[in-house]
Amino acid sequence: MSTTEDYMKQHQEAVRKHNKRVRSIRNVRLSRADVKCIDEMISKGFQIQDSLTESVMWGGNCLSLDDIMEFTSALRAFQAQFTERKS
Repeated sequence: MSTTEDYMKQHQEAVRKHNKRVRSIRNVRLSRADVKCIDEMISKGFQIQDSLTESVMWGGNCLSLDDIMEFTSALRAFQAQFTERKS
């Protein structure tokens, strides 16, 4: 077997193990609310990143107030879901 084939085999095995772990975390260990919160945070985070990238590329402000409000809402939900509360 060539080095490239070995690499691809190792890479595919690593991907398979990663995906199995992620599925287990998402489907078994976390509640649906947790998964929804994480997915929303990821989505809004990438939305903000895209807007910031456009802003830098074009020299303007491509962030909208809606972008910031949606990100803030996702961030607050994430914080509420994954930080301990004081009694």
